[in-house]
Amino acid sequence: MTATETISPALARRIALAAQGFATPRPAGAINLGHVKRVVDRIGLLQIDSVNVAVRAHYMPLFSRLGPYPTEAEAARAIETAHEKSEAWDRDSEWNDDELED
Repeated sequence: MTATETISPALARRIALAAQGFATPRPAGAINLGHVKRVVDRIGLLQIDSVNVAVRAHYMPLFSRLGPYPTEAEAARAIETAHEKSEAWDRDSEWNDDELED
């Protein structure tokens, strides 16, 4: 028989939010490219979406973790970084299942 440890829903939420970088304090001072790259590295990807009820959706993950930042230049670089990661994953045989297709 295996022992099972139970955690509360509140603790489970805190663990999940911390894993996504929400437990890390926002940087002091101006946000720079290094801050943006660390967020993209931590969350793994940045979904590009043109929905803009409040702001364009791909600005929200960065804002929620970094606070206000110069969206034009920094977001453009974050998107470029995410694209570079995507291209790297496309070339990685572990992520590419082309050989499995008929």
